[in-house]
Amino acid sequence: MSAVVADYVSGLPIRRSELEAIGLVAAEWSYLESVIEAAIWNLAAVPHEDVGAAITTHLSWRARIEMLTTRSNLDCMHRNETGFLSSNEADSRREEFRQICRTLERLADGRTK
Repeated sequence: MSAVVADYVSGLPIRRSELEAIGLVAAEWSYLESVIEAAIWNLAAVPHEDVGAAITTHLSWRARIEMLTTRSNLDCMHRNETGFLSSNEADSRREEFRQICRTLERLADGRTK
């Protein structure tokens, strides 16, 4: 089965390849947002996806990252208190997560430029 591709005509000074690239970035960013939401729901142990969506749907990107960071820190703390993680392991996980969040923030800042 072949895909039907409509000819796109635009008065904007932008090439088709640029429009496709913009669409790819939008689709990938949407996927990343859904992964962040699912991580929040998982860490919060929400019982159903609709409950999770009710919690995260209207949150900004920064609020989602802050929520995920807080919950991740709590998870490390509890795992350390119960002996599942040593203090060094918990600190290492927190630092790794902070680095990931900094990367996500840079991506978010660059996405709108």
